[in-house]
Amino acid sequence: MKFLGNAAIILAATPAIADPAYNWGGSSATLVAGPGHPLAYVDCVNELTTTTGELDFALNLGGFVVVMKVQQRNGDLPDLYIAHP
Repeated sequence: MKFLGNAAIILAATPAIADPAYNWGGSSATLVAGPGHPLAYVDCVNELTTTTGELDFALNLGGFVVVMKVQQRNGDLPDLYIAHP
């Protein structure tokens, strides 16, 4: 068995069933296949919120999985979106 490094950890943390979109508090992230892109891209809509915290979720588009981490900050402070294909 080969050790896959961080990729093995990411795949192990991926939910068994994931959708191409994830929504929370008016914000969303959607994995989209589109023309002019090698495979897909993540379309993010970020609305102002009064909550802070960290979200971890997976987006799945036909077996291509992107693990997302979103660090939310209060009000109009910038949030951080991290995508791991």
